[in-house]
Amino acid sequence: AIRDGKAKKPIIAYVGGSAASAGYWLASQSTEVVVAETAILGSIGVLATLQDTSKKDAEAGKMEFISSNAPGKRTDLSTDEGRARIQRTIDALEGVFIDTVATGRGVKPDDVIAKFGGGDVLVGSAAVAAGMADRVGNFEAVILELAGRSSSPTTSRRTASMSDEVITKADHDLALEASRKSGLAAGLTAGITAERGRIKAILALDEAKGRKDFALHMALTTDIAADAMGEVLGGAPLSAQAPEPDEQQEPERSIDAIGGLVTFNGGPAPKGDKEKTKGMWASAIEKSNARA
Repeated sequence: AIRDGKAKKPIIAYVGGSAASAGYWLASQSTEVVVAETAILGSIGVLATLQDTSKKDAEAGKMEFISSNAPGKRTDLSTDEGRARIQRTIDALEGVFIDTVATGRGVKPDDVIAKFGGGDVLVGSAAVAAGMADRVGNFEAVILELAGRSSSPTTSRRTASMSDEVITKADHDLALEASRKSGLAAGLTAGITAERGRIKAILALDEAKGRKDFALHMALTTDIAADAMGEVLGGAPLSAQAPEPDEQQEPERSIDAIGGLVTFNGGPAPKGDKEKTKGMWASAIEKSNARA
């Protein structure tokens, strides 16, 4: 991926600590390798650690059977042939490693073997002298080069289509945060406006007449759209008309309330209201669920 990417734009690998083994495998594929004075690079090669458990297995009574046509399925590390087999495997892997580094650095595999540490690591300027890296530098300088503030070779590789105007990372982050907050505020305002419109539309429905309390409750506690709420409200019974208050009737004071709370004794609720309310909710819930 790094090798393919550098065909489209410069990719710089910066090594501040270490790029060893697989780390250097990756770094070597970039357009340029910049290293700190104390950076270590290399460890090109393959190491395998195996343990011979045949003696313990035999003492434990463990027996293993291998199919007739797979003699190489298990390697006897106690024999020269077995150890040679392992050596051939890791040498083959090393060959892939060396060829990959050679391709990335634009050198011959023999140069990698002879000059790139032979499995050891090289430090800073020594790695540059060997061809493992391109120059000694610091991370901040590399960032400035990529931002177009330097006339270094890195900067000269910038494409002609890039703007001459330089935007720092700090400015970019501030602009991005401001844009994000602006977008959130705009979205929140739009959402509040839309919800207010939905509630007003529901309360203005013909089906809401005589069912204002129920319509308001459904508007505030559900997400049903106004055009779909008409059917829900239409199936609900009309609210019972509250009786006109008797001007001669004196309000009663509750003896249980502090200070004697004034209450109105409207008399017992009309019979059948409980059944009507229960039916109303059942109908509304059923229709709401059907549309969910």
